[in-house]
Amino acid sequence: MFKRRKYMARRVNAAGAVAVKNGFKNFVLGGALIAMLLFAGSRIIHYAASNFKLPELPEISSPFAQPKFLAMTQSGLFIMDSTGSLKPAEDTAERHNLPVLSGIPADVKNPGYKKALKAVLRLSSSGLENISEISVKNPEMIVMITIDGKKVLAGSDIDNAKMSNLGLVTKKAAELNKKYSVIDMRYRDRVIIR
Repeated sequence: MFKRRKYMARRVNAAGAVAVKNGFKNFVLGGALIAMLLFAGSRIIHYAASNFKLPELPEISSPFAQPKFLAMTQSGLFIMDSTGSLKPAEDTAERHNLPVLSGIPADVKNPGYKKALKAVLRLSSSGLENISEISVKNPEMIVMITIDGKKVLAGSDIDNAKMSNLGLVTKKAAELNKKYSVIDMRYRDRVIIR
C-alpha cells in the first residue's frame, strides 16, 4: 500500500509538470500564430487600400427634410432644413415664406448654441407661421419677432408647448384689442404681455 501511494504521488507530480510544459508550449505557439495573422491581415488591408478605390458616393439628402429657416450667417444667406443642414438660398418663393434665423455664430461647437439650435429645430412648422425672425445670438435669451413686429422673449428653452401658448395669447390679445409691444415667455406656464 505504501508503494502504491508513492507511485501515485510521482505520477500526479509528473502529470502536473507535463501540463505546465504543454501549456507554455501552447501559449508560445498561439502567440506566434496571432502575431503572424495580425501581420498578414495588416498587409492585406494595406494592399487593398492602395489598389482598390471605392466609387464616389452621391450626396444623399433626407426626403423628410423640409426647408425650415432662412439662416443668416457670416457667409451669407442659407436655407436651413429640419435636420440642420444648410444649402445656398436662391431667390425662390420658398425663401420668402421662411422665418429668418439670425445670430448663428461661426463657432457652433459651444454647448449653449448647440442646445439653442436643437430647440429651435424641434419647433413645428405650424408654430412658426406667425414668426418673422428668431435670434439665437444669446443662447440664454432666444428672441423672436412676430410678423406684426412684436418682440417675444423666449428664454433659454423653447418648445412647441410655448409656441402654442404664444398662439393662444396673441389670438386672445387680438380679440380684446390689447395694445402690447413685448411678450415675455421666460416663465414656465405664464405668458406676460407688456
